[in-house]
Amino acid sequence: MKAIQKSLSLLFYFVLMAHLTLNAQGDIHHSAFKAGEKLAYRIYFQSLLTGKLSAGKAELAVKKTVKFNDENVVSIVAKGHTKGFIKLFYKVNDRFQSYYDLTQERPVAFVKDVEEGSYQKYDSVLFNYEKSKAFGSYDTTHIVGNLTDVVSAIYHVRNLDFDGLDIGKTYEIPIFIDDNILHAEIKFIGYKFIKTKNKIYRCMGFVPSVNTKSYFKDENLGKIWLSDDVKRLPVLVESELKLGFIKLELLEASGLN
Repeated sequence: MKAIQKSLSLLFYFVLMAHLTLNAQGDIHHSAFKAGEKLAYRIYFQSLLTGKLSAGKAELAVKKTVKFNDENVVSIVAKGHTKGFIKLFYKVNDRFQSYYDLTQERPVAFVKDVEEGSYQKYDSVLFNYEKSKAFGSYDTTHIVGNLTDVVSAIYHVRNLDFDGLDIGKTYEIPIFIDDNILHAEIKFIGYKFIKTKNKIYRCMGFVPSVNTKSYFKDENLGKIWLSDDVKRLPVLVESELKLGFIKLELLEASGLN
């Protein structure tokens, strides 16, 4: 059941890596999302033997603008959980929240509250860019320049200019996750039409990998597909297992521009 835990994490961490790669590709336009947007996903295991076996649900939502340390920020919430038959064997109930400054294009705070089997963890982080520090519940980390947490990255990347991406090119990326820096690579693999339960999307594909096994068991993590339009929606995340695939598929998108 750890494959389900991994896939819930992939939805957030894949797009973080895509953000860091594409940050230098173009300008930010603030047009892809707004407060009130909600994206709903289904999680399932797929194989020739089982077909599509439902495993859980995930959701990304942009809440209303709030005041945080006298700054206007948006509250972005990402959550996922297992359900049904799978839940009996492995319970996952994760919630992440980012307070994101749209003017400065960076998070000011991040909250993580996860329950995965017998593992539970709560962590909150305050980002102080003037002092170049990230103050977490467990540690203080030195940071350089602006960064992105695993939730706000999903929305930051959707506002970037994707023109000029080189198919097959690999980028090296340092990533801030759980008070650590992971050294990752991500490769843009091109375009593909993805058929979900409710719609067909033309998508851009990315394959990330990490050079450490401390966070993920496998170095090659899978694929993520973002819609090739002004919305840049995360449409599909897929990770290959020995006997099939674990996937997160976009079911419904509401509150779009």
